[in-house]
Amino acid sequence: MNSPTRSELPAKSGKLRELIFRGQDIYAGVAADPTKVDMQGWGSDHGIFAYCIERLQPKLIIEVGSWKGRSAINMARAMQDFGMDGEILCIDTWLGSPEHWLAEGAVEAWRASLGIVHGYPTLYTHS
Repeated sequence: MNSPTRSELPAKSGKLRELIFRGQDIYAGVAADPTKVDMQGWGSDHGIFAYCIERLQPKLIIEVGSWKGRSAINMARAMQDFGMDGEILCIDTWLGSPEHWLAEGAVEAWRASLGIVHGYPTLYTHS
């Protein structure tokens, strides 16, 4: 299968998701409980996100290393605040970082947030 050419890349919100998942609803069957929101991040609220989004007016943002999505949500809010139509593609293994696996003391909650079962994080495992 050939990669899409630049002219074939999506220009409107949702088109990239359509290209990648071919119409499959990747959120079907995901039970979200709004009372259990767990937003962690590092520098996720920094003003540089809104500054860059306002000036660059991106149609597509690719975030590599999303963890729990706090930065992506803040970037999406900035796009919405500026009246922009675009999408954010988040890429992550969701396996955690060394800080999560080797946590001691006050950051033990980081390790616990991985939901490790049989040695494997279940952060985003759905039944």
